[in-house]
Amino acid sequence: MTLTGIRGLVGLLAPLLVCHGSSNPSADATATATETSTESTTLGPSTSQGTSTETDTTEGTSMTDTSEGTTEPTSTMTTTATTSMTTSTTNPAPFCGDGNVDGDIGEECDEGDANGEGQACTEDCKSAVSCGDGHAYLPENGGAEECDDGNDDDTDECLSTCVAATCGDANVHAGVEACDDGNDEDLDSCSNNCATARRFVFVTGAGSEAQLFTGALGGLSGADAKCQARADNNDSLPILHGRKFRAWLSDTTVGPKTRFSGASEPFTGSYVMAQVVKEDPGWALIPIATGWSGLASAMHTNVINLDEIGDTGPYSSVWTNTKTDGTPGGGDNIDRHCNDWTSSNNFSVYGNLGTTTEKTANWTAKSASVCGSFARLFCVEDP
Repeated sequence: MTLTGIRGLVGLLAPLLVCHGSSNPSADATATATETSTESTTLGPSTSQGTSTETDTTEGTSMTDTSEGTTEPTSTMTTTATTSMTTSTTNPAPFCGDGNVDGDIGEECDEGDANGEGQACTEDCKSAVSCGDGHAYLPENGGAEECDDGNDDDTDECLSTCVAATCGDANVHAGVEACDDGNDEDLDSCSNNCATARRFVFVTGAGSEAQLFTGALGGLSGADAKCQARADNNDSLPILHGRKFRAWLSDTTVGPKTRFSGASEPFTGSYVMAQVVKEDPGWALIPIATGWSGLASAMHTNVINLDEIGDTGPYSSVWTNTKTDGTPGGGDNIDRHCNDWTSSNNFSVYGNLGTTTEKTANWTAKSASVCGSFARLFCVEDP
């Protein structure tokens, strides 16, 4: 075919050039878009009986141009584009305050923004709903605790029941209260403001010979038992009931200074007597001394002359064998103790005496008498 004929054929085919595109998008769970680009160029001489061929392919389109008697380089370019982007979603690490309880990071609770001191859940995600956990769940936030110090000590500012310490709770707040008997009776062992602790003193059996004793007291323990029996007697003032009493008495080696807890752990409150009165509650308080140092001394505020029913009597002698400092002996420093308070000998065995009529040193060391004599006992509260 001649060159002219070939050109005519090409002219007839030109309208039939095909243009086409293809699209095959794909999507997966990772939202991927792909574009790949490749470019290739080949240059070189090509001779074919005066014929030149050029092919160009872009986006799926192809075109061929052939001319007779022309020699041209053959060039081929192919372009493909692929772009890839991947997006994924992950959960944030758990933390205190996110509103989710996660035991793996030590959380006991998590109320989110509601966490905080005084709340059911603390700022560090620890539960505060149990008394004793060291975190107070306050009433204004729906709890029932006034405090919570995490211990069982009832002498500090927060009781083991998670209630704040106050005067009248029957627990002595160390360093703040002198006493706390848990009641509103002001004339008993503790004042109503918890400022004054009191211990009671009386002398046995005023006016009753049945409550006078010879020197055969049954030793120190027997004398203590006599004091306790008088305090607990139905006829005694109710304020004395249930308290522990000891006799102010010494034998050969032991006296109040070594056998009273008020001396070994010095009592600093007030020693008082109860005097019967007609007004409620039925007694008045008469001061004797302040603290152990005041009781074991040569000077009292008042004489000890009231018995267990709050009255006085005619008998003034009291068995003691005790000096003013609470050690064994008499006013002349001679030990007289009726054979350690077991003898009622009326002739040659003696015991030292005090008196209910004086508040100076004679109160405990005034005189001596044979052990067959009758005398009373000083009884001192000593828990």
